[in-house]
Amino acid sequence: MGNHIQNSENISLSRNLNFESLYNQIPDFKRSDEKIKKYDMQMQRQIAFLNAYSKQKQKKENQRLLKIKMSDSL
Repeated sequence: MGNHIQNSENISLSRNLNFESLYNQIPDFKRSDEKIKKYDMQMQRQIAFLNAYSKQKQKKENQRLLKIKMSDSL
């Protein structure tokens, strides 16, 4: 009955923009990015230390509880 016009052509553009390389072109942004990265590394070290400390503390607590349990069973 009627006319239909159909177009199945798909056009897609893909552009990747690396913001880090863009920021590094601007001195103030570059310094800010370096400070953020330094802060992140410090935080990761602190978290790793706290995790290790927590595991060590838990291990000592488990050993203490085991000694109490063993002495109670005698």
